[in-house]
Amino acid sequence: MPESTLPPRRRYLPELKLKIVREALDGPLSKAAVARKYNINANMVSNWIREYRDEARWVKKAKAPILPIVVDDAATADPTALTPATQVHVPEPIRPIEATLTIQFTSGHQITVSNPSETLVRQILSTLA
Repeated sequence: MPESTLPPRRRYLPELKLKIVREALDGPLSKAAVARKYNINANMVSNWIREYRDEARWVKKAKAPILPIVVDDAATADPTALTPATQVHVPEPIRPIEATLTIQFTSGHQITVSNPSETLVRQILSTLA
């Protein structure tokens, strides 16, 4: 079977789609001008605007608050490797006898783990990142 000569299909993050849609709806530029600015087809901007108005899944995902989490194994292993400006002293929390970790996804699915170890939490976070 011959290989395709077409370039691979581009994918856009929901946050970028939302930014482009809001710029096309609220900004002084036309849809076509916004499309040119981002090097995409104007029809795609029109489709995204329609999806935005219909509350498509990507719209809900783009509007969901995201908290950045960074786990740095090197800094955890050797806290002295941190510069004084980045060192933060956080007291060791008292671990409750019964703990439950619940992760709710925008799709409606959820994961619940009882008494997760620190290693398990790290694995979950690195998998989700």
